[in-house]
Amino acid sequence: MIRCLRLSLVLSLLLATGAGYAQQAAKFTVSGYVRDRATGETLIGVAVINPGSGQGTATNTYGFYSLTLPTAADSVRRLVSYLGYEKVRYAAKAARSVSHTFQLQAGSSALAPWPG
Repeated sequence: MIRCLRLSLVLSLLLATGAGYAQQAAKFTVSGYVRDRATGETLIGVAVINPGSGQGTATNTYGFYSLTLPTAADSVRRLVSYLGYEKVRYAAKAARSVSHTFQLQAGSSALAPWPG
């Protein structure tokens, strides 16, 4: 009886671990840096948004962004927006983690509206 309970517990733990791994494997990450095109300086607090899922993030103090998305997305679309710079729209096929650096051109003074 105790042996059967132990085996049941071990199997439950293995299944739970496998399910968690499957959920993790169903995602990928897009990441990179955002820089000023003219100076090459990294830009802090730039909005990087995936309009399809409504997920977004902002660059950190090093100008780095990282966004984890489900692999169900047919293509990755990003909208990069920063006050005083022109908005950038970017689309690419992605089934695995990718890195992309954006270079923003000074110009527009308005932030993009949140998609929705």
